[in-house]
Amino acid sequence: MTPSRKSEVETLLRMAAGDARAFAVLSQTKDVPPSRAGFMAQQFVEKALKAGLVAAGGEAPRSHDLVELVNLLKGRNLGVPVTDDELDALTQYSVNLRYNDEEGDPLTLEEIRHIVERIGGWAENVVKVL
Repeated sequence: MTPSRKSEVETLLRMAAGDARAFAVLSQTKDVPPSRAGFMAQQFVEKALKAGLVAAGGEAPRSHDLVELVNLLKGRNLGVPVTDDELDALTQYSVNLRYNDEEGDPLTLEEIRHIVERIGGWAENVVKVL
């Protein structure tokens, strides 16, 4: 991995870690709507997936669509330990639920927490291997 690519991966992972910490705090705060915690989880997953993509030699597109990012990773033979349905539901927190939370949350905080844990472990392993 080139130094500039390594730097980009490290930046994405550092920012993702901050998003994961924000999710952890917000998901425990009763005064905060779950959609706000979901947004931070979505941001974490987005950056972790992009870090994996860059580490694998790809480019990180300007997209919030987590399924699209996973499809790019699959094209590089990198499987991800979450389903497209989970990613599609989590993607809704990036925009839809930021401006209209009347639809209700597509995932529980516990479901989101499990996604964050699986993606966190995946990203750590992918970056070590690559």
